[in-house]
Amino acid sequence: MSTFLLPRKTTDAIDGILRKFWWKGNVQEGRFLALKAWDSMCKPKTCGGLGFRRSADINFSLIAKLGWDMASNTQSLWKSVLLERYCPHSDFLSTTIPTSASLVARGIWANRDFIADNSIWAIGKNSQVNLWSGLWSSKDGVVCDSGDLNPMCKVDITVGDLMLNSGEGWDHNKLVLWLRPEAINRLEGVDFGTLLNEDILYWKSSPDGSFSIKRAYWDLNRSRFFEKDAIGSRIWKLKMHERVKLFLWKLYQNSLPFGCKFREIFGSQPGLCMLCGESEGDTVSHFVANCAISRQLWFSSCWNIRITNFSLVSGKDIVSWLIDPPFAQVMSTEEKAKFSLFGAILYFKLWRVRNDNYHNKTSMPYEMIQKMVMRSYREHINIMTLDIVQEGTNRGPAAIHWGLPRPGRMKCFVDYASDNDTGAVAGVIYDWEGSVKRFGAKKVTAVSSFQGELEAIAFGVELARAYAEVGVDFHSDNWQLVNSLSTGRSLWWNASFSFNKILRELDGFDCSVSWISRSFNDSAHTLARWGLSHNCNGALRFWESSTKIKS
Repeated sequence: MSTFLLPRKTTDAIDGILRKFWWKGNVQEGRFLALKAWDSMCKPKTCGGLGFRRSADINFSLIAKLGWDMASNTQSLWKSVLLERYCPHSDFLSTTIPTSASLVARGIWANRDFIADNSIWAIGKNSQVNLWSGLWSSKDGVVCDSGDLNPMCKVDITVGDLMLNSGEGWDHNKLVLWLRPEAINRLEGVDFGTLLNEDILYWKSSPDGSFSIKRAYWDLNRSRFFEKDAIGSRIWKLKMHERVKLFLWKLYQNSLPFGCKFREIFGSQPGLCMLCGESEGDTVSHFVANCAISRQLWFSSCWNIRITNFSLVSGKDIVSWLIDPPFAQVMSTEEKAKFSLFGAILYFKLWRVRNDNYHNKTSMPYEMIQKMVMRSYREHINIMTLDIVQEGTNRGPAAIHWGLPRPGRMKCFVDYASDNDTGAVAGVIYDWEGSVKRFGAKKVTAVSSFQGELEAIAFGVELARAYAEVGVDFHSDNWQLVNSLSTGRSLWWNASFSFNKILRELDGFDCSVSWISRSFNDSAHTLARWGLSHNCNGALRFWESSTKIKS
């Protein structure tokens, strides 16, 4: 399955085995009734499915890993063999293969367009990226593709052909010749000092740009997974037994074998309600609200609910009502969780009693049903209480007081704040006696919080250059940024050029970057928030900031 693309007949047969096992409990010969379409079940739980995966999609995603290796800079023997045979004079993304190619090669090349559409090149100074074969970027927020090219451009041109021989700038004559004017405007201002020597291929949907089969699978099914199901996804977050959650999902998706479901499929009339004996009562609406047993159980609960006062006619109605009751505003969070749990247990047990009565031709009395429901409810409550106690014993890492800087050094606190499309960064520098030596704020534009925190570090470096001789310790409350700077690898590919620039600037003088809790970064955070609503573009004087900032 991870070597070549399987025929559709084979993947359909695999799906058939999985589908039969799910609905029937075994894969032996025999008919079964599927009450929910397989494709709708092969969606994430956040989209209303069960998280199953179609075999054809898994097969394609596994082969996409080989296609990614062919397109990226990884080195391997099998890749060298395929490149030598099928694309000796060009790269993988710009080459087609003959129909006589091997099964393995045809499967890999079937992923070529998928790889090109979902990846982007961060070009280097010695770029060999073909301008016609995909997306490429030379600056954060700037993306170019084949639509930016002059249609008369020759096919085998690379990004490196647009640069000067020194690799330190663009050859403007070639830019004018081969690119559209709007593309040239986007490429102006590229800092070639932020470019690495070689090209790097990033997977667009991955924050750090790395490829994974899971990411490929999600991107392959992006159109199917676009619509989310808020209530359906919350079913799986409820604190109750997994069997009860699965029952709620089936009830929510109208996948329980009620008589009304058979009427939709076969046109037959619903039978008797196996709980109260009402004729044609084997329907969802009767089961959840109109059955005498259901009404008694709800009214005898601690909430004394008259279930018939609510308009509940379908599985979606009752599950939505249990998760988001209309009277939730007068209930505490704990009480709301208990209410949802009670309702789920009530219907789960009633469903089991209904099935037992049908198959065994028996009739369980109401008192026994009530005892069974309450016993199961108390068991779940005890487990829920135990989980709350255990969660309360672990509050995470404790905040560490920052203290004074090391003798002879400075300490610079930085932070980024945003408000919709507006962003601001701030920095505050203390000396080894705890006195404020310099501070400032600046408006910035950032596409993500990570890039905004990068801009905050860059602004801190700008403020601290005057103290480079004594050394500066920078502190940020963004742990991801600090970890990325320590490893030298950006966690977000769309901020890689800004990240490379910061690394270069930090190498310019004696400094360190450390994480600090937000509670001890209040000065920089408050100043950044102040910068959102004031004109600022650098170092500030004390009388330019508010009294709150000074204090």
